[in-house]
Amino acid sequence: MRRICMLWMAFWPIFTSTALAQPIPTDLDDPRVLHDLLGRTKARLLDQRFKVMQQLAITETQYGYDVTFYGLEFKVDPVERLLTGRVEIRGRITAAGEGPGGKREILPVDLYNNMTVTAVGGDALDFQRNGHRLLVQISPRAVGEPFSIVIDYHGQPRETGFLAFAFREHQGTPVIATLSEPYFARVWWPCKDVPSDKADSARIKITVPSFLYAVSNGRLVGITEDSGWKTYDWVEAFPIPAYLISLAITNYQIYQDWYVDENGDSLSVPYYLYPEDYDAGVVGLSETPQMLRVFESLFGPYPFPGEKYGQAQFPWPGGMEHQTATSLCCFGRSLVAHELAHQWWGDMITCANWQHIWLNEGFASYSEALYVEARSGAEAYREYMNRMASNFSGRLFVDDTLNPGRIFARIEYHKGAWVLHMLRGLLGDDTFFAVLRAYGDDPELKYGVATTEDFQRVAEQVSGRDLSSFFQEWIYSAGMPRYLYGWDVRKSGSQFQVVLRIKQAQKDTTTFSMPIRLRVEYDGGQEDLLLENSQRCQTYILPLTQQPQRLLLDPDDWILKTAAEVPFESLSESCEVVPLTFRLKPIMPNPFRFHERLSGPSFRFTLDSAGPATLRIYNALGQEVKTLFQDRFLDPGSYNIPWNGLNASGHRISSGVYFVVLHHRGRIARQKFLFIL
Repeated sequence: MRRICMLWMAFWPIFTSTALAQPIPTDLDDPRVLHDLLGRTKARLLDQRFKVMQQLAITETQYGYDVTFYGLEFKVDPVERLLTGRVEIRGRITAAGEGPGGKREILPVDLYNNMTVTAVGGDALDFQRNGHRLLVQISPRAVGEPFSIVIDYHGQPRETGFLAFAFREHQGTPVIATLSEPYFARVWWPCKDVPSDKADSARIKITVPSFLYAVSNGRLVGITEDSGWKTYDWVEAFPIPAYLISLAITNYQIYQDWYVDENGDSLSVPYYLYPEDYDAGVVGLSETPQMLRVFESLFGPYPFPGEKYGQAQFPWPGGMEHQTATSLCCFGRSLVAHELAHQWWGDMITCANWQHIWLNEGFASYSEALYVEARSGAEAYREYMNRMASNFSGRLFVDDTLNPGRIFARIEYHKGAWVLHMLRGLLGDDTFFAVLRAYGDDPELKYGVATTEDFQRVAEQVSGRDLSSFFQEWIYSAGMPRYLYGWDVRKSGSQFQVVLRIKQAQKDTTTFSMPIRLRVEYDGGQEDLLLENSQRCQTYILPLTQQPQRLLLDPDDWILKTAAEVPFESLSESCEVVPLTFRLKPIMPNPFRFHERLSGPSFRFTLDSAGPATLRIYNALGQEVKTLFQDRFLDPGSYNIPWNGLNASGHRISSGVYFVVLHHRGRIARQKFLFIL
């Protein structure tokens, strides 16, 4: 969701008309401005209406079915503020029930109890109410059997949550809009209101007074008119969860833009704008095709080809990534980039449950920074990331999913973005962006749902590295490292020896295991060393050839942290001593298997002094397979060299035993590894 004006309030509490009367800030691309507003409104999220969520918990198994299709027909009367609907739900039974032979006879369907059900049909025999849920009776069905139920209903949907369903006006004209995240689709239509179950497709027919235009998901396949009413027929051919199905209705003035990809294929990019904001909207949204090009280059093709990427104004002060039909209040560059990125991260791949919402919001927030980098360069990217940094004390994994304020807390957006930034720093650009593409193209996840463990699995497969500590510390643990460091320098002949102590002083129990880049500045030059840091207090012995003038910890800000230099004497001498040594570390993974698009093993080593180094791979017969580099001058520090598993001729190696050999200043180190099919 919605960058909120996300960035300025990742989740504005739309509980009263007073909240909506708040002015929308103009500087939507400065996270610091937006965070100030967020802080002043966060306390108001504990609205009485959220207490109803205690009634809504239900597990996937208890539903007992998988939705395959939603057929929705709505008539929206803005005068009476009345919604009349017919919803067809097709699906298959997935879990045994309590009927004869374990067959399922009752299907739970979510719908607020103020909406009046007038009839059930299809395979539905009867229904009863149970709070904000219908229990629909069907003839007994075994696991795997299909069903189709039809529910006719009407009512005045409640405006709750962040919006749910709202009847509003702009300049005297009705505007009707929905925002169902996280679990408010049930406010206005009967559905299975969980992110874990995506319908394979949906059809949305919307009948409105003829002077209004109705926007929804997918492709518009027809408009019909009858007696002062128009019906807009939209078809979404890709999988979609209930919360992403949307309505946006008013007297839109439409600007038709287009995006043409590198293959020459065209994508419709319409802007649905209030007439009074038309000129500003056309200008503000004009970068959308450029954003599409950047994101396609980083993430892969736009996920919903042949449909559209539409953006429709609505009355909520933020944005919402409705599939192919984003709703937004306004036209800030970061807001537009955030919601567009959600088409990949949130819509194509959706968090399996709200505990893993960072996979939606952290990815979209990080995409803002990636667009800044593509548009304005590396320095602008780093500045943007630093404006999203904060002294985060909590953890990304969401424990309280019954409180939307916790699900959409700022930490999910900005610490989530920093997790990706840190992973990029850890893996390097080539591997990191290969991870993003592999994640988006994973056959188990694409157009489906994912957990943190799914993303970790892909990242480990592509990088060939064990990332369990990284994800445990940054997703499931609280806080962030607070480094204190001090150093002393000693001269021995023509050499200098720096004794560096680093202490992790955070109050949280977590100790972070992160490689830290150390910049050593000399008169007239500098060099960077890479230090492995995994203890509360560690001492490093660094041999240098020059007198250092200054030491900087993580100078390029690849770690979410605080860092302060303190007097060397103030740090304990009992710190574990970690001298740099000449060492080729055990290979990961070992043995390793190739998968399509995945890399080979990763070679890690440390050097205790500067000088030329060579890294080669040999087979069991001692024949050279590949030279990864030869006589490359390397500084003291730790290194990680990935290998794609191809030999010198560019072909994949065969199964067998191999050796990697490191040469440095007359010394040799070797490690054995095994490749198996």
